[in-house]
Amino acid sequence: MKKFPVPYALLPKPRSICLTEGTFAFAAPLRLRVPEEWRLHGERLVHAFSLFGMKVVPAERVGNESIEILRCETLKEEAFGISVVPGRIELRAGGSAGGLYGVVALSQLAAAAAMSGEEIPCCECCEIEDEPEFRWRGIMLDSVRHFQRVDVVRQVIRMMAAWRLRVLHLHLTDSQGWRIRMPWMENRKPEGGGNREREVYSPEELLEIAKFASKFEVEIVPEIDIPGHQLGFLRCCPEYSCFPDRLSGELCISSPEVKRFLTGVLQEVVRQIPSCRFIHLGGDETETSNWEACPSCRKLMRERNLSVRELERQFMTEMCGVVRSLGRTPICWCSDAEPPEGAVMQAWRISWSDIGKARIAGCPIINSISQNFYFDFPLDETDPHASAMPILNEEGIYHSSPYFFLNREKAGNEFLGVEACLWTETVPEWRVLRKLETRIQALSECAWTPVSERSHGDFLFRRMRLENSAWTRFANNGQLFGGFPFS
Repeated sequence: MKKFPVPYALLPKPRSICLTEGTFAFAAPLRLRVPEEWRLHGERLVHAFSLFGMKVVPAERVGNESIEILRCETLKEEAFGISVVPGRIELRAGGSAGGLYGVVALSQLAAAAAMSGEEIPCCECCEIEDEPEFRWRGIMLDSVRHFQRVDVVRQVIRMMAAWRLRVLHLHLTDSQGWRIRMPWMENRKPEGGGNREREVYSPEELLEIAKFASKFEVEIVPEIDIPGHQLGFLRCCPEYSCFPDRLSGELCISSPEVKRFLTGVLQEVVRQIPSCRFIHLGGDETETSNWEACPSCRKLMRERNLSVRELERQFMTEMCGVVRSLGRTPICWCSDAEPPEGAVMQAWRISWSDIGKARIAGCPIINSISQNFYFDFPLDETDPHASAMPILNEEGIYHSSPYFFLNREKAGNEFLGVEACLWTETVPEWRVLRKLETRIQALSECAWTPVSERSHGDFLFRRMRLENSAWTRFANNGQLFGGFPFS
């Protein structure tokens, strides 16, 4: 029976693996030395190894049968290196994120070695160097159409960390309601009626989510979707629409009161999620008929000699300025209007126009093209879905290019990375984790490993090894980092 080297089980695929002479024996007890500031990484390693029957104990000194974690100033923040020699493993990391990802990689080595069933599992000696292709490796979670409790969001964060994903984009407002509570709107109930009145994150819960995410090197990006997708909000606050007596989904983009209100909302978002570095403002799929008929909007268009789409862009540019004044970077979905000044643009449809406009405006781009990265799309025909949705299986995600239809050289530094979007019209809370775990491995390697280094056949083999070792089950159910699901 052919024996496959243990280091070749790593997923996502590392930048380089060089096998060397000898083997490392996971002989108990292994001694672990870790910097004090990374003690949490050490605790996670101890727990992860225990899942595969390996005992690790903290130690002041290391010698034979030891593991040492070191900070390396010459490495980037998310980069790490692993040296495996007889009797010793050394993990070098540039920053805390690199330390976490290195520990995850070591847990995969331990799982693959333990598959042999030998009393003392072994790993071939090797040198591993790794860092991500993109810093933006994200998942968007739609908490509006179907709400997710804090426990479920925490489980998503654990799963993301195991697969080295960095950004959790929370879609908090849409036409179905608001899932973020504004203290001054307690009596207006923009989150909807019935049970939906209880389906809203309190300020304390959002702060808890952000703090929890930071422990797993995941950053939260909140989205307040404007000026469209506001049907539920305008049902209870009609004074912010162009025609208060006519129900619509768009805010009045010429109204000073709307802009003052939204400024207060964005200030409250920063208060509730103080660690956020980005705020998403939506900005797509707007209907212009009310703006074209609104006396206030028409007057402003005449005064400034603007078309309705130019007025929309001016409104979004102004709101992006509010975000920047709060010390955050604005993000917007690509739309029919020109990109707002100074925003990151998130591409969701296959459109050379969207990409071209963003590049001309000098806006960095996040790739969330629906046919490649919409996780609400079905895996196969048995997966519940809207009739217009195409099949999006794991292979389709794996072969997706983060650079859209450009090659790496032509794309330059304009693409920040990729983000998979889980819209939840057909995904109730109990299906969220399942929808993610079936495709998150492919997303991980697509976002981490350069296109030129990827091979789908090789990916399938590595994925199978981790599944057979039970590592994947521990990663997806939250046990890899200690505790049980939702703990």
